[in-house]
Amino acid sequence: MTPLVPIMMFGWVPAVMLFFAMLPPRRAVLVAFLGAWLFLPQYNGYYIPGLPAYTKTFATCVGVMFSTVIFDFSSVARFRPRWFDVPMVVWCLVPLPSAVFAGIEAKEGVLGVFTETVAWGLPYFIGRLYFSDLASLRELAIGVFVGGLVYTPLVLLEVRLSPQLHSWVYGFHQHDFTQTRRGDGFRPMVFMQHGLAVATFIGAATLAGLALWMSKSLRTIKGIPIVWLVLVLLVTSVLCKSVGALVLTLVGVLAFISVRKLRTGWVVYGLIAMPVVYMLARTVGGWSGKDLLDVVELIAPDRMTSLRTRMSSETALWAGVQSDLFFGGSRFRWVGEEIAGGGRIIPDGLWIIALGKRGIVGLTAMTLAILLPAFLFVKSWPVSLWMHPLVAPSIALCVLLALYMADCVSNAMLNPIYMLAAGGLPLAAQQARTVMANIASLGATRARPVIARDLKA
Repeated sequence: MTPLVPIMMFGWVPAVMLFFAMLPPRRAVLVAFLGAWLFLPQYNGYYIPGLPAYTKTFATCVGVMFSTVIFDFSSVARFRPRWFDVPMVVWCLVPLPSAVFAGIEAKEGVLGVFTETVAWGLPYFIGRLYFSDLASLRELAIGVFVGGLVYTPLVLLEVRLSPQLHSWVYGFHQHDFTQTRRGDGFRPMVFMQHGLAVATFIGAATLAGLALWMSKSLRTIKGIPIVWLVLVLLVTSVLCKSVGALVLTLVGVLAFISVRKLRTGWVVYGLIAMPVVYMLARTVGGWSGKDLLDVVELIAPDRMTSLRTRMSSETALWAGVQSDLFFGGSRFRWVGEEIAGGGRIIPDGLWIIALGKRGIVGLTAMTLAILLPAFLFVKSWPVSLWMHPLVAPSIALCVLLALYMADCVSNAMLNPIYMLAAGGLPLAAQQARTVMANIASLGATRARPVIARDLKA
């Protein structure tokens, strides 16, 4: 490990403060979160007794919150809790009853509350402060798109040379290097925790750019037509060599095409419902998953072993959590246990980890914290306005939240950037009331200039 690791980790909080001193607060938030997620070392963290591990998530969230209080306290003072904040509050607080009901010391539950609040609650809260209308959510979507473009040269470098940047800069590989091989090439990791995280982020940037281009919300960047940049990102998504992330990206593309060409939002609603249907089917529905295994065997037989292990672990964990069904076991005590029929329990999906540690209460709260903002937004706006230049970027963020939850079915990779969107979307949904009231009172034609004004407000 090089000396640059502690320099970057402990220097990030003052760096965030510098961003706030030099930039408008919202822009400073974007630079802080994207910069941390794209470039800080993937270090397990520095441990201080009684506190969560000091990771890049901790440094960024605490740094932004601290800077907001110092430089922009008026935004904090304007905050008012709303009913749709309840799922996030429950998800942050559930570690305490989970520990108590499992017979574990309460201080461990308190530490869990602190950990989840920093990792999930603070990004959500910051999103509520800074990305609560259509214009600011458009800026967030552009930030994700530009972040993907900035990362693309580094991704392509590792596609060619193998994942080495983290080792060159920080002195160690952030994950098992053998997992980077795909066929006769490599799956890039750059400065993220895994190749899957990189592929998912590039896919998210692709979809954000696609929405900006299709809606004409953004036409060029530095004089370059945005369509060419979207194509570059799409090709990069393919080169990331992650089948799951690529499938989710293509499903997102299909969702935008259905909205633009068919004037229907059912694909988007289906994306929001998809992870919920899967979780219900795998638990109370008793679905074994054999049909899915058969399909994967035909499409990608090399992924069969991994998928079979995941699904066997899910089945075993659902059986094991029955005694702690409501609040979970607080600790994931089943990891490594033998599975009937062979193999050992290896939990990969965030949903099954949440179920095992926090029970049905925690899993429900986490799922609603991610998906409810997207549902509220798409439900509030008529499909006829989804491709409006100011509405489309928010629709893109709704799609990204749905796809992120779908990814959480098989992976457990927290990305606080999604929580920024989750915090802001419910408030932006309320702008639809003003727009629709103007259409009803003035008629569609006479209301157009008024609608344009309202959307920019």
